[in-house]
Amino acid sequence: MSNVVQFLQTVDTERLISPIPKRPRTSAGKFPITKRQISSDFLDVAKTHGFNSYAVLDISERREEYVFPWISFHGLAEELAQHFAAIEDMTNCSVFLMLSETNVPFPFTTGLDCRTNEVPDPSLLDNQMDALLRAFGIMGGYCVPVCAPDSRRSVVMYFGPREETYNRYPSLVLDTIESFDAIWQEQVNKKLENRFGLSAREIKCLGFLARGKNVSEIGKEFSLSEHTIAAYLNSCVAKTSANSVQEALFITNSDRLI
Repeated sequence: MSNVVQFLQTVDTERLISPIPKRPRTSAGKFPITKRQISSDFLDVAKTHGFNSYAVLDISERREEYVFPWISFHGLAEELAQHFAAIEDMTNCSVFLMLSETNVPFPFTTGLDCRTNEVPDPSLLDNQMDALLRAFGIMGGYCVPVCAPDSRRSVVMYFGPREETYNRYPSLVLDTIESFDAIWQEQVNKKLENRFGLSAREIKCLGFLARGKNVSEIGKEFSLSEHTIAAYLNSCVAKTSANSVQEALFITNSDRLI
């Protein structure tokens, strides 16, 4: 799309004016009119903004100067994922070169170096990857870099139609970051639960105890005997390596399990 403005002589306006062809529009980059909800699924984000599918690339793993990303594809053919997995080193790719230079979200188009929007150098891996993407009907999309609290860097790549006039997608970026945080928190919560191996019933017993209920009252909540509730609490003490129920309460509360 050219940014040059051409001035025309107004000799025959009816002849000069031609109908503007309609082009398919997407909702990419538009803020939803309805109240936004944070989703813990990038597929919801992709669909909301008019993209067909996405991939998540963990780009934290480096061996010397090389990047070995872990990639998960969603809504794409399994064969494509297998082809990408066969590529041992993706360092010499314009997407990763761009990510090493900036953390700013950016668009990409297959067949073009995303840093210059020109035909990529023959030495770049883009030529191999672009041919692969085009074989599966992917002509471009948008990259959103994200970073976890433990400093692990990732990028969410959305695939699908993109309006030429849109190079910035504020709503898409915001939704991606919020969803990434939500997904991260879910993973953290699962890890915390598995760290001690506490069952859902044991966590609920500790939660009632933290809110001031005694063993008898907790038993009534579950329609169980006091002996059974005491057994659950003793199990919590053992699994958390605590010396008492109160210490088990402190440990699990610190890990936000209750």
